[in-house]
Amino acid sequence: MRPRVLFLAPLVVLALLLSTLVALPGTAYAAGDPVTDPIRERPAASGIGLTVEEYAAFPKTEPPPSPVTDPRLVRHARINYLSELPDRSGRMAVPDLNGKLYLVEDGSPRVYLDIAAAFAPQFFASQGMGQGFGFVTFDPGFRRNGRFYTVHTELASTTTAVPDFRQAATTKYHGVVTEWTADDPSADTFRGTRREILRIDPRGTNSANGEYGIPAGNPFTSTPGALGEIYAYGMRDPHRFSWDPGGRHRMYLGHIGEHAVESVYEVRAGDNLGWSEREGAFVFDRTPANPCERLRTLPEDDERYGYTYPVAAYDHDPPADWNCRADVGRAIVGGFVYRGRDLPELRGTYVFGDLVDGRLLFADAKDMRRGSEELAQLYELMLYDGSGRRVTMRDLAGDTRVDLRFGRDADGELYLLSKANGKIWKVTGTRTFASCDTDGSRLTHVMDGANWAPVTPSKWRFPGHEAVLAEAGVQRPGPRRPFEYAVLTPGREYGDVRIDAEVRIDTPVEITNRDVIIVFDHQSDTRFSYVHLSSDNSIYPHNGVFVVNDADRARIEDQWNGRTGAPPAIADTGWHRVRVVRCASSGEIAVYVDGSKRPLMTAVDSTLGSGRVGFGSFDNTGRLRNLTVSSPEDSVE
Repeated sequence: MRPRVLFLAPLVVLALLLSTLVALPGTAYAAGDPVTDPIRERPAASGIGLTVEEYAAFPKTEPPPSPVTDPRLVRHARINYLSELPDRSGRMAVPDLNGKLYLVEDGSPRVYLDIAAAFAPQFFASQGMGQGFGFVTFDPGFRRNGRFYTVHTELASTTTAVPDFRQAATTKYHGVVTEWTADDPSADTFRGTRREILRIDPRGTNSANGEYGIPAGNPFTSTPGALGEIYAYGMRDPHRFSWDPGGRHRMYLGHIGEHAVESVYEVRAGDNLGWSEREGAFVFDRTPANPCERLRTLPEDDERYGYTYPVAAYDHDPPADWNCRADVGRAIVGGFVYRGRDLPELRGTYVFGDLVDGRLLFADAKDMRRGSEELAQLYELMLYDGSGRRVTMRDLAGDTRVDLRFGRDADGELYLLSKANGKIWKVTGTRTFASCDTDGSRLTHVMDGANWAPVTPSKWRFPGHEAVLAEAGVQRPGPRRPFEYAVLTPGREYGDVRIDAEVRIDTPVEITNRDVIIVFDHQSDTRFSYVHLSSDNSIYPHNGVFVVNDADRARIEDQWNGRTGAPPAIADTGWHRVRVVRCASSGEIAVYVDGSKRPLMTAVDSTLGSGRVGFGSFDNTGRLRNLTVSSPEDSVE
């Protein structure tokens, strides 16, 4: 009997996580209320940018056999993983789902083994996102024993082979796990032998067919009716797992949801992640005709079912014809807990992303706690190319569908891969967003009324230590812009500048659209930029960064997604510390609130290169104190 695994869904990880091999226990409970916005917390700005340089580019390949009917499979090269060979050679292994295994040395890829040719004509990669040559991993002793392992798929209709494990459904594909032994592990191309196994304990013999071993410590080896090979189950579409080499050597798994929830799990032996009864920490119900009602709150007696829930998650955008709320991305791709040395700001964080739009995310590993009701806060990473230009993965991939994957080398350093153009980039360092030098001169003690030029002087009070907007402004003719503000007249027009102050909104909290603004780059009443600090992030002109350029104000910050912006900056009538950093050369703008080391809002805009600073509001009252303006001596344009 050939040791194969029959899969109806794409095989995306080695058979260590055999989620499809058991049926979930039946459940009966009263469903909770529908949940239309399952993960309310959006990824926050981190203020950290990754610098990358191109590492390797791969030749164009095609999925065999033709024809290919799914346009998502028509990529330049379907590279989907990178790892360093454990032989101290520095060579990197990169599998292409279309069938070739490459070794990369000094940035140059060479075909080491053609998996598609070795298993032709059964090899199949032309339907389904995960079909083809899915994965490769090398024995830690490869330098000595030459062993490595691959996973590929074959079309069931082209073979008479009988799989070891069957599902109660029509057979479409076989997932085949193969052990290879190289005659010469140092050679640039493979020569050697192979055998088919199910990769659990490749050197063991206590399986039903005697071709592999089942570890005695597996969680279900003594459970009647369960397969001893199973480590964890209840997964829909696990997409990359990895172990954190630090601490307790935890396993983290990215998991693609069907309805809305993209999850990260810490997986332990015997875990049941709940699919298809659960999606993330929600009940999943296919029956409602309204798709927005298919996620529901957990039942009160949920603990008795024993499901494992995510430690981090985000919700992906729904189809356009669904009237549901969601926030970011399309589908998660799992990554790694970073333990390298080149990126100290990220050490101890789990770095992952969205495989479709290519956004890069991280969470602090210490915040990803099993059993906690609070998900770990997610942060978004920026990208910079070798010239210092801010880019996105879509820019680097040259496509709106990035097909992002992650890799790491033996030192734990990170790499980014894209199927769209078949390229790999190495992450070479980090940079802080809006990190221009603002030291040199400081302007303080300017709260006297003689230092301010208000739009409407009668609405302002200057008692000596504060600037007080005592009466709400009214809309004025011309482009839509803040109704009332005062410009600081001492000093000069600033390019690179840091503005530190304390602000307060005096309008009662019962009013929902409360706000104050910090003005910068002020050149005239119809040419200036401002930071809007508000208690409301769900309407367009609030809690954001805007520019007025002889036309109605335009929103420019990264956090606005068309429905909501960054979390509200001010929700009470207390004083709040605010810092605005504006870098003229790069156009980068960062806004920090209450001493946070991470910016609440970020933006890039070079419309106005310099100008004066100020304070005001649209139609509310508020005040400012302890203002300091810092800038290098020569930061004037």
